[in-house]
Amino acid sequence: MKKSTFAAMLAFLACAVGALTAFAIYLWKRERELAEYEQLLFEADSQEEEDDTLPGAEEEYILSVEEENEE
Repeated sequence: MKKSTFAAMLAFLACAVGALTAFAIYLWKRERELAEYEQLLFEADSQEEEDDTLPGAEEEYILSVEEENEE
């Protein structure tokens, strides 16, 4: 095998490894961003559900409306 052929094959392998590494890092970062976004999204949903179901909030509103009607 000629030295130039060996050098070309070595350069090709180095480029392939570099491209695969860059792609793996991109996927890792993208997955981390998506996980963070998903966490924020579901965290906001759970907070809205908690706000909607405050204990006694509906009863106080109903009582205040009934009291106004009685007067």
